[in-house]
This record gives sequence, C-alpha cells and structure tokens, in this order.
Amino acid sequence: MALEFEKEQEVSTGYQTPLAGETEDATPANREDAPDFDEIDDDIEVPAEDKMPEGDGQLDLFGGFTPTKPVAKKPAKKPATQAPAAKSTPKVDTKTKVGSDYKVYYAGHSIPVPQDDMSLEQVRSFLEADFPEMSKERTKMTVNIEKKQVVPVIHGGKNG
Repeated sequence: MALEFEKEQEVSTGYQTPLAGETEDATPANREDAPDFDEIDDDIEVPAEDKMPEGDGQLDLFGGFTPTKPVAKKPAKKPATQAPAAKSTPKVDTKTKVGSDYKVYYAGHSIPVPQDDMSLEQVRSFLEADFPEMSKERTKMTVNIEKKQVVPVIHGGKNG
C-alpha cells in the first residue's frame, strides 16, 4: 500500500522518492533562481510623500502625519495646605432613641423598628436574631433623622 501511495505522489507532484531508485536534483531545471534583493533595493527611489517626516510625530490611519507636542514639565508641587473639612454626619450615640416610624435598611431588607423609643443597641440586638453577624463589637449603627432610616454597618474583626 505504501508503494501505491508513493506512486500517486509521483504522478500528482512529479516528485520521485529515493526509494524508487531515483533522487531529486538539488536544483531542478524548472525552478527559477530567486532574485537578489540586495541589488534591487539600491535602485528604488521612495517618493517624498511616502517618506517619514522629520521630527517626532504620529502617523494616522490614512498616512497623514501629526506632529506631537513636547510634554511640558509639571511645576514643582507646593506644600499641601489643609482643605476645609467636609461635612460629616454627626456621630450617633447608642443611646439615641428611634421610634416605630423608623426603618432599618440592611442586606436588601427594609425592616420596620418594632417598638417606640428603642435605643440603637436594642435595635441591633433585635436584628441580631435574624442576622448573627451584627454582634456588638462589629456593628456600627448610622441614623438619618431626616429620612427616618437606620443603617447598620458591619466592620471586620482585628487582623492579627
């Protein structure tokens, strides 16, 4: 079967295998010699429009040239002055009382405060039954009095 395959290859390509008794010449007569491009390159002149313009620049998609502007040095930095402090929310004590008209927003839930005049600590302990991550050490309660919202914020434990 291998001989049949070799014969098919000889017919289709004209190449004879060494096993058939004939060898291929190193330079077949039907091949043309490759031109020497070293001699050809010296004779070619590039039109002025195709030459790279002098100086620094950027070629665009359509062959145009855009010179780049030199980068201006940044002036030395002045010593930092203290900016006025941004308005921060006033700190809320755990003794702050919230009424039943307040809502607790946590983890996509909107939970109404169950009783009037509950302290934030009582609200936290009420929520700890459903959300065990709200331990006393890790939870900070923030209150928005205007919107009547309570948002518990969970902080990570100490590392190391």
